[in-house]
Amino acid sequence: MQHVKSLLAFALLGTTFVTGCGGTPTEDDCNEYADHMVGLTLEEAKKQLTPTGDASIDSAAEAAMKTEADKAHPEFKKLCTDEGTKAEVECALKSKSIEQMEKDCS
Repeated sequence: MQHVKSLLAFALLGTTFVTGCGGTPTEDDCNEYADHMVGLTLEEAKKQLTPTGDASIDSAAEAAMKTEADKAHPEFKKLCTDEGTKAEVECALKSKSIEQMEKDCS
């Protein structure tokens, strides 16, 4: 689970918003953003545990990873409400990976 915690820290650092224009995201926007970030973080953790894609993760390990990822939801939401703009949140929500989000939304 240390691996998932490291990914969560990486994801939080990688999603630090640049203050700028674009309007303020709503509470619903920030909930959706936090849900999306938890999902992206979980997918990234799975990829790193099975880099070749030919191994499966047992259900107990997957459940533990989801529990750890879910713990970051409040932090992602706070980051969104405190620092995010509507445009940044919309960009992040379109991203299919953390890497894509960092590239397209920075």
